[in-house]
Amino acid sequence: MLLRHGASAQERVTQGRYAGGTLLHLACASGDFLSVAALIWWGAGADVNATTHNGETALMAAVDAALEERITKPEFERMVEYLVSRGADIAIKDIITG
Repeated sequence: MLLRHGASAQERVTQGRYAGGTLLHLACASGDFLSVAALIWWGAGADVNATTHNGETALMAAVDAALEERITKPEFERMVEYLVSRGADIAIKDIITG
């Protein structure tokens, strides 16, 4: 819906845990696979390796969603497989945990 009203997939979050991240971080953190797919696939051009101010990627946000049980294991696996298939780099490390 945001994309239909002119929001950009590259818009940066300005507050909260994912500050500096993108809408893709928020979609992954909420476990919303359809939004993840829309941001990446349907012409939105989201950068799957964009990082927050702390160096977290959308893939890391998906892991957080699974650890905090906001997403089921099958949904998590689907999201991770999709992100990796779209170029998510599993070797990126965040600033806090390295």
